[in-house]
Amino acid sequence: MPSAIDHIWLYRNTRELNRLYKKREDACEMLEKAVTEVLKLASREYRHLHKKHKKDIEGASVVIPLLTLEELVPLAKRLKHKAGFLSMCGMEVDMIEWCAEEIGRLNREIDEWRKMLSRKTKFLHELCLSAVQE
Repeated sequence: MPSAIDHIWLYRNTRELNRLYKKREDACEMLEKAVTEVLKLASREYRHLHKKHKKDIEGASVVIPLLTLEELVPLAKRLKHKAGFLSMCGMEVDMIEWCAEEIGRLNREIDEWRKMLSRKTKFLHELCLSAVQE
């Protein structure tokens, strides 16, 4: 039918959901920044150890032992985040761990808000069924 309605948009107050989503996006950006910084530090440290090892061996083909990320970049060198009021006070924690926990917490809250909003929404076919039953 040419005059049929294709889409109906209903406004719902999602201010809190938008705020949580923005906080999650900020935490994801912080996590990406921290991981990038740790990988740069690890790469720099590995190159430094490789050059030092080459000089010690003097051209012999010896395999460098594989090091873990914690051995290349200790926790003291990683980016820190102040977990507290407005990120100004509080104790400093590892940014990667804090961001991962914060993203998980925000994901759970966002899921709860989405479920709550979907429970409040009545679709047209539900309204028609309830009108017919009455």
